[in-house]
Amino acid sequence: MLKVFFKKWKILYYTTEMDQFFRIKNLLYEQGVPFKEETINNQQRNLFYITGRPYGRTGYVKNMYRILVLEQDEGRARKALSGARISF
Repeated sequence: MLKVFFKKWKILYYTTEMDQFFRIKNLLYEQGVPFKEETINNQQRNLFYITGRPYGRTGYVKNMYRILVLEQDEGRARKALSGARISF
């Protein structure tokens, strides 16, 4: 019963490129593979200023995107993406 609440998710893909992120999401959706997504907004880091300059960052910083799949669906997800021209 508790397995329903504690499903294990594994990172399938991690990128900073938004077009690749959406392409993989669409491929998984078309194949019926359940997935979860996480986005890390790095633009907020530029808000912390010390002496008038962004702390630890200069210039544009891209966001990070993660696509996670259930542990038992990882093989099916990788098979769905194997035909696509996406670098891992």
